[in-house]
Amino acid sequence: MINHKPKCIQLSDHTFYHWLMEREKEEKGYLQNLADNGAIGGVAGMTTYYETNELYDKYEQEIWQTLEKWSSVTDYTILEVLDNASKNLDISIFDEMSFKNLCVWWYAEVIAGAEMGYHSLLEGN
Repeated sequence: MINHKPKCIQLSDHTFYHWLMEREKEEKGYLQNLADNGAIGGVAGMTTYYETNELYDKYEQEIWQTLEKWSSVTDYTILEVLDNASKNLDISIFDEMSFKNLCVWWYAEVIAGAEMGYHSLLEGN
């Protein structure tokens, strides 16, 4: 958990963000469900490893840029961020597919949490 007030991460026009916003337009409450229930609740478009791996492959650079920024404002290493995410999301890492799955869920929950006002680490959407 973040125990100090970090500075905000400036976001540009991230396509994964827009992908999530399109989901919200299609299904009202999508982001709320994602922010509140995350991986345990499952959401359309991110239910299977196939879906999350497709998203990772498409948005890999963006995910890693945000991981690096998140790491720098929280003073956690990227490995610590992902280890905490693995525990919080109850996602085990045992191969490349499960790693990609974790990264997508982490990023999706970061965006959804910011949209729901749970944190203010992301700006510029």
